[in-house]
Amino acid sequence: MREWTIDTWVLYKVDEGNFDALDFLLAVLRHHKVVFDHERHIEQEYQRCLKRTRNRYLEEWFKRLIARQARVFYSGRLPNRHERALLRMNFDCSDLPFVGVAHRSKDKLLVSEDSDYTQQVCDYLQQQLQVKVLSLPRALEIAENIQDP
Repeated sequence: MREWTIDTWVLYKVDEGNFDALDFLLAVLRHHKVVFDHERHIEQEYQRCLKRTRNRYLEEWFKRLIARQARVFYSGRLPNRHERALLRMNFDCSDLPFVGVAHRSKDKLLVSEDSDYTQQVCDYLQQQLQVKVLSLPRALEIAENIQDP
C-alpha cells in the first residue's frame, strides 16, 4: 500500500474525460492511500475542484476515500530554503503544500503533469527532497502493480 500525493490537476483531467486519470484514482482508492496536509490546503483545493466540476465520479471517489480511511496527513510546510528555491523557478505557490506532504510521505510519489512542474523543478525535487514527480501513465502503472517492489 503506497502513499500518493495527487495534484488537483489529476482530478481536473478526470473531469475532462481522461480515462487514465480515472483509472489511476480508482486504483488508488482500491489499494493505496492519499496524502493530505494538516493545514487543509490540499483538501480545500480538492473541494474547490469538486464544486467547480460537479463531477459525480470525483465526488464519489472523495467520499469513498474518506469512508475507507485511506487518507494520511502530514505537514505541508516546506523548509524556507526549498520554498524559496522553487519559487525562484516560477513554481506555483499553491502547489507548495503538495510538495511538502510528498516530501514527508512514506513513498514520496507526486502525480502531476501541470506546467509548473518543469524539468528543472522535477530534477530539484528528486535531488533535494527525493520526491518523484510522475506522469499519469507512469503513476497508473505503479498504482496497478500492488505487489511491493
